[in-house]
Amino acid sequence: MTYQLQALLASISTLEAAKQNDSDLTVVPLRQGIGIIPIPYSLIKQKRSQEIPLEPGQLFRFMDDWIVQILKTTSFVDLIAYIEVDYFGGTGHQAAVLWKAGKITLGPLWDEKSPLRRKPINRVLKRMGVKLEDHIDQFDEVGLGAHRWTDDWLKG
Repeated sequence: MTYQLQALLASISTLEAAKQNDSDLTVVPLRQGIGIIPIPYSLIKQKRSQEIPLEPGQLFRFMDDWIVQILKTTSFVDLIAYIEVDYFGGTGHQAAVLWKAGKITLGPLWDEKSPLRRKPINRVLKRMGVKLEDHIDQFDEVGLGAHRWTDDWLKG
């Protein structure tokens, strides 16, 4: 089964602050006060100043300077993360980086094989205060399994 997501991840209020500086961004609420700003490839392509080839060992396939700038400036409001997930047929990876006060505070993290609770996005969500209540991990607890493609998050 395929799952692909590129997004900013933070509290709703932090994401609303990020959106104030870029009208192309859409905040999608999740659970426990968390939300995402999905970053579809079409937006990445539109804002990217030049095509950046994927280098061996590069953790983030789609992160670009404009995303880093959003992370730096918005992180003065509160914690904000950039996440990428890419799975196909049970294999793939998660990557995440968490920012606070203009600096990276966790990561960059990359994982293909760790147990669920040690996956990068779960670690970021735990740092953001997400508590396990009814689900196996923080990823499912906030509802990140609701859609399988970045673009689907923008369709509602």
